[in-house]
Amino acid sequence: MSSGLLVSVLVGGLGIGGAVGYIAGAATKKTPTAAVSTAPAADVPLFVYEKQTYTTSSLPSQLQTSLYQADLEAFNQKQAMVREFVVRIALA
Repeated sequence: MSSGLLVSVLVGGLGIGGAVGYIAGAATKKTPTAAVSTAPAADVPLFVYEKQTYTTSSLPSQLQTSLYQADLEAFNQKQAMVREFVVRIALA
């Protein structure tokens, strides 16, 4: 392969890659942010037992932390899925 052809292929590939990156970046900036909060919800009712409602604030602090971490992990997974979908739309 001649050096001129190699340079042309490399420059063309960089141009296409840059265009795809720009489109993907522009698409992610235009998308609305999710209405999901990562802040801990202090008084979310979890369950009722013997006519008493238990909320997140009535749990032991270690369990509150574990519950918050699980919610945060779920939020991050959903956000990653949405980002992947946006990139697929941008590339289509």
